[in-house]
Amino acid sequence: MALDIVAKIVAARGGDLIAEVRGGLASTVEQAAEMFGLASTPGTYFQVKAVEAKAILTEVLSFDMAYHCELMPRDEAERLAKSFVDSFEEDGASYYTNGEFGQPRKHPNVGPNWTPATTATFDTGVVVLAPTRTACAWFMDED
Repeated sequence: MALDIVAKIVAARGGDLIAEVRGGLASTVEQAAEMFGLASTPGTYFQVKAVEAKAILTEVLSFDMAYHCELMPRDEAERLAKSFVDSFEEDGASYYTNGEFGQPRKHPNVGPNWTPATTATFDTGVVVLAPTRTACAWFMDED
């Protein structure tokens, strides 16, 4: 099921992204990030709850990070995000991200904070660690 969702995310969002599910377990989020070509620097990622992972994915599926241009209707983005995250819930997965996209901001009158995981101007997404699978839905946008 997760592979079907990945294909739908790629088709719907387009652009520069990493969307993949792999068998096997990464022991740390840094190890998982490295599997997908993301930065493996300690401190880049922090754990979020499933509901937060859905909000992050909904935001970056709905809107470009550089100019906040709509990429797809919010309800479609919510369905894709929910399907992706829910496909790992039965596995007792852990979810990780690198910033405030789709989350309440520490400084609400300025753009989101994040720690870059790629060389793109903007990047964020969710890395998933589950007992039998490791997954990534990561998005990059340029200014």
